[in-house]
Amino acid sequence: MTAEFWFAIPSSLLEDSQNLREKTNKIGIIARAAGIFKVTRIYIFDVRHKRSERKLMQLLLEYLEVPQYLRRMMYPLREELKFAGLLPPLKIPSHVVTDKINKVKSGDIRDGVIVNQGDRSYVELGLGRLVSIDKMSRPGERVTVEITSNPPNLTSRRLGREMVMDYWGYNVHWRSSLRQVLKDSNPNLTLLTSRGGTDISTISDSLRKNLSTAKSVLAVFGSPRRGLFEILDDDGLRPNDIDAEVVNLFPDQGVETIRSEEAVIAGLGILKLLVHMR
Repeated sequence: MTAEFWFAIPSSLLEDSQNLREKTNKIGIIARAAGIFKVTRIYIFDVRHKRSERKLMQLLLEYLEVPQYLRRMMYPLREELKFAGLLPPLKIPSHVVTDKINKVKSGDIRDGVIVNQGDRSYVELGLGRLVSIDKMSRPGERVTVEITSNPPNLTSRRLGREMVMDYWGYNVHWRSSLRQVLKDSNPNLTLLTSRGGTDISTISDSLRKNLSTAKSVLAVFGSPRRGLFEILDDDGLRPNDIDAEVVNLFPDQGVETIRSEEAVIAGLGILKLLVHMR
């Protein structure tokens, strides 16, 4: 079983974006990276003396993770989502499901939203009709369910996400600082990505070994105008104070700076390649 991957990004990540459309596109790339590399947690942390765009980042990331057939129920029209519909869909397993009720079968797993009618709970699953669920639940709550009967009389039971064997998306968490992320997340392996870190080519063998034995991996990325060393310094920390590998993932870069969204998608790709190498 491969490690569960998480990553952390600063709430100032959008500081070099000029408008809502650019910000939305950047978050769309990060959401796609999370889906491609099966990331299950995204942490957003505030950076001292920098404007926080945490609310917008969290809204867009969570919106994009929701299956498209549920978005209108969960998110009323709002200005911050103006350009979200222009982004490519994630098409993770929880999104790529049929909308034909006669194609659904017992054992299928889907995400839905609870709708209460009288003293009974039903779940909206994007099938054109509500489906009964085994337990009363809070209306408006998003749930993951397993279909427990075949059409036309569909029934379902609620599942915990940990019971879903396939990749089923990510959760977004906010913390007031990078120090708080490092304290609360408690991964088996923490990787701080920095141009000032150790050249990955010199530690690839040991890093591959550590990645192969870890159950959870947290990769931390800096902001466009403030690297991780500076962010750590703001928190009164030095890299040596943290049980973490400080790695330069792009030791021979041909550009002056690597954009944050580029660092996330390329960095996760490098780490995942190491995981799967034998």
